[in-house]
Amino acid sequence: MSASLNHSDNSAYHHDKSSRRQWRAIVLLALLSLVLGAIGFARANYPAGDHMGAMDAIYNSMRLFHMHFDHVPQPLPWELQIARFLAPLVLGVTLLKGFVYAAHSHRHAFVHRSQSGHVVVCGLGQKGLQLAREYRRQQLWVVIVEKDGQNEFLSICDQEHIHCIIGDAAEPAVLKEARVEHAGQVIVVTPDRGGDRRVSRLGPWRCHRFIS
Repeated sequence: MSASLNHSDNSAYHHDKSSRRQWRAIVLLALLSLVLGAIGFARANYPAGDHMGAMDAIYNSMRLFHMHFDHVPQPLPWELQIARFLAPLVLGVTLLKGFVYAAHSHRHAFVHRSQSGHVVVCGLGQKGLQLAREYRRQQLWVVIVEKDGQNEFLSICDQEHIHCIIGDAAEPAVLKEARVEHAGQVIVVTPDRGGDRRVSRLGPWRCHRFIS
């Protein structure tokens, strides 16, 4: 099991690293487009030898992201030629990535609202992740409740389609969101005896306590 967990950790690490690289590339391309556009507008040859000021050039370069800029005499500087295509492309990719992420999150939430007899795991440590994955292999819907929004295992859960709720499992509102009243089993994973109090507040559902 530890070998499998280490494999998932490495997979999640590479997935996060790849995602960060993609976003860094998008930001760099956006900045490149902004700079090239500003240079292009500043270098354009206007009638009577006029030139666009720096602030106006930057402003018009920003407008390239929604495919609009004022008429510039031909021929366009090569910097502006590149920027007017690159800027909307960067915007399109950003919107697409945002749409995919939002659609993924909404799909999870929609599926969760229709579940009953599912398993709620409170606490996302190694033990909690192992339990969640075991139940997923049994084709059960699993919901993890985890207080720490920066938990390193959240990315693994996202990859393996395990629904996660960020919040304190001792809070009634969080338990309601996890739909514990419809759950087949509620499992609390706690590292200390303080977890006994959390178990007692979960109500009449079937609960088990594990030491992580």
